[in-house]
Amino acid sequence: MISTVLLVILSAGLPTYEDFRQADRDRRESGQFQTAKADELTRVDPANVEALAKKHTNDALIQWGAAELLTNWAQRKPLFEAALTASGTNVTLALRYGCAAAKQGDDVAGRWLRYCQQRDPSNAVPWIALAWTQLQAGKPATDLSLPATATQFRAGGSDAGRARIHALEALGYSAYSARRIGYGAEMPALTMLRDVSVRRPAGVREVATAMQHGATFIITELVGQSVESRWLKEEDGTAAVERLAALQARREELQRLVAQVGAENVHTAREREMVEYFNRMLTDGEEAALHWLRKLDTQE
Repeated sequence: MISTVLLVILSAGLPTYEDFRQADRDRRESGQFQTAKADELTRVDPANVEALAKKHTNDALIQWGAAELLTNWAQRKPLFEAALTASGTNVTLALRYGCAAAKQGDDVAGRWLRYCQQRDPSNAVPWIALAWTQLQAGKPATDLSLPATATQFRAGGSDAGRARIHALEALGYSAYSARRIGYGAEMPALTMLRDVSVRRPAGVREVATAMQHGATFIITELVGQSVESRWLKEEDGTAAVERLAALQARREELQRLVAQVGAENVHTAREREMVEYFNRMLTDGEEAALHWLRKLDTQE
């Protein structure tokens, strides 16, 4: 455990709930999607992250969170390795590592993605990531078909978010700030899916449809919609037209929900309510969390 004194030292100068609130007000008033101040608040000092990891070499969640928070691959790779060792080779962690390594062109990706194929054959993400590496290498990937067992899309975003939040709280960030910075999942598997889907491999359309049911993050459903729509736009018949219309209606429904909560609820909710919102996002999914916040009575 980190001592109370150390937490006080680490938390000095870290962003608070009010800092984020003011940055959000400035962003809304300026009409900008992002501002320099908001970007500054979400920036985490890599030196502090590395120092934290060195103090907790046997804490798999801190090692994982530190690897997720850093951007330099030379710094991230040993932390992913340490996290795998400390965790007893957690499959979701191995998948995050494999996808991150694939994006970097690191040969270690193949080892861990194949490991995930063996341990979790129902998850399509390891196959998609390996197919993506073939395409990036310019290899004649003549058969990118997914096996019949690989019908789900689980990229590990919620678990990675929990790891980042755990590491940020250990650095002294408040519950709100840790969630505001750490919840959002970098999901390289989504961009890999979009790239691979252009080749129309067998099984990917079914995975794209599955992504639209019970996804933790709305972006996962939206990407699934986009991939499925590619196939539908090349088809004739009433069924394809009706399905495209249903996908568009659903997309607009999600966009309205996000816009309404952002305009009417996020900036009026109290700090503890926003912490609960982020917690619900990681456990119940982003859409359910948005509906909860939408209905929340924030009046005293």
